[in-house]
Amino acid sequence: MQIPLPIDPPSALTRLDLPTDAPFRPRDAPVSPATLHRLLNHGHLRRLVRGVVVNSQLPDTLGLRARALALVVPEGAVVTDRTAAWLHGVDVLMPGEQKTVPPVSVFHRDRGRLVRLTSVQSGQRMMPARDIIRVDGVRVTTPLRTALDLGRLEHRDRALAALDAFLHAGLDHERLLAELERFKGYRGVIQLRSLAPIADAGAQSPPESITRLRWMDCSHAPPLTTQIPVIGPDGVTWFLDVGSEGLMMAIEYDGQEFHSEPERQRHDRERREWIAENTPWTVHVITQRHLFGRERNLEFLIPGWMREARATLGQRLTRSGWTAYDLGG
Repeated sequence: MQIPLPIDPPSALTRLDLPTDAPFRPRDAPVSPATLHRLLNHGHLRRLVRGVVVNSQLPDTLGLRARALALVVPEGAVVTDRTAAWLHGVDVLMPGEQKTVPPVSVFHRDRGRLVRLTSVQSGQRMMPARDIIRVDGVRVTTPLRTALDLGRLEHRDRALAALDAFLHAGLDHERLLAELERFKGYRGVIQLRSLAPIADAGAQSPPESITRLRWMDCSHAPPLTTQIPVIGPDGVTWFLDVGSEGLMMAIEYDGQEFHSEPERQRHDRERREWIAENTPWTVHVITQRHLFGRERNLEFLIPGWMREARATLGQRLTRSGWTAYDLGG
């Protein structure tokens, strides 16, 4: 017979003699796997990383993340790649991946050493001591080294998204570029050399980064700008995700995580209608289906949008009362 769980998560955990203010490993818990499964299903616990759970009401802080990693990262190992980005508070996950709990990525600097745990992805990676810092006691690659590793080792879409995300979080672009030469001969360095110069702190999510990449992959594509300011009614400033100021054409990504609420949808619709009626800008809206999965067709849509924008630019300028001077001409 199952004992009903209290509605309040801390009460349920306290009654079962489980920690309420610290992460813990399920294998160390004084309850059965079935009870832990019920606690997770009822929302009393949440998974932080693979092999570690925590009271669902604890706020997700970098300190809490470090304490969770300390439970599964062996002494001497270094947290790397996506796990390092997560520990630094930099979002490099694609839509929907926030709901999954990936394995922890760690590497040893010592030749021949591996971490043999099912919750950990491990290997050997040579790196100087300056590439490693401690975050609440956990050894982790620096933000700079993490960005460089993701930029060369991830799939091209993910790689640019990671570089953009670290620049958006404050990493200096010139420092990033200055480090490229020391990776000569490393796996993925050719990709890193091609992507690092076009990384942009203005991209605010991985889908925006991929949208930029699809744009730049188009032949004869005009220069691209991120976070383009547009002055709306009463002097309010709106920002378009990515676009060409020469063509007065922009692309905006509407993700489920930020654009599914009716109030946000209404605001976006009214904002875009005002822009279409009062400025020369034309805004194309894309969603997850344009970038991911079987449909992913953005690279085929953009050239047509560009041709249309070139053909209608004069008409849109005249309608809005703009001139070439307003475009910087």
